[in-house]
Amino acid sequence: MTMTATSTNAQPETHAETPDRPAMRWGYARVSLSDGRQDEEPQARALELAGVSRVFRDRVHSDVPPADRDGWTQLLQVAKPGDEIVVWKVDRVSRGGIRETFDVADDLHRRGITLVLLTEGIRVDGTPLGEIVLAVLAWAANQERSAIRLRTREALAQRRAAGVRLGRPPALTIDQRDHVRKLATEPGATLAGIARVMGCSPQTVRRVIEANRR
Repeated sequence: MTMTATSTNAQPETHAETPDRPAMRWGYARVSLSDGRQDEEPQARALELAGVSRVFRDRVHSDVPPADRDGWTQLLQVAKPGDEIVVWKVDRVSRGGIRETFDVADDLHRRGITLVLLTEGIRVDGTPLGEIVLAVLAWAANQERSAIRLRTREALAQRRAAGVRLGRPPALTIDQRDHVRKLATEPGATLAGIARVMGCSPQTVRRVIEANRR
């Protein structure tokens, strides 16, 4: 595959149009489920300002490949030869490394669709220079992801070393767990009944009782 890297500020090349409609600009936004604080709205607003007709969205874990994402699949069903797909950054399309990024670009190239990287200011659509630029961008995105993972592991290790308890806080206090055990000894006691009294789930009640038997 050969691609071209050109500035998004330049006039787009004239694309061949399908018989039923003119060439379109579509937007694609993705955020990761791994970080509940992420919001795709800033991406969507930027894409709308870039003139897309519609923004397709995915909220999935970053390791889910594009082919397994509902939003991306729906986008490819409507995009036609001559269209453009605009994304905020290259890592919104792929976080699976250089090979996956090239696979996506190859697929779009075969479909006659141009990939536009808004933040990087690049249109990927035709010469060997495009392959070099795309490889550098994909490599940089992968390095950033690796650095984030490393910083996360280091931060968790430091917290463990400092004696900080990680994970969700206990559903019940020590006194409440003692009360669960007392309720469990009463005739006719059930997990569901104890859970209603304590305001927790039956699974929590079961874990408290089983922990007491060990």
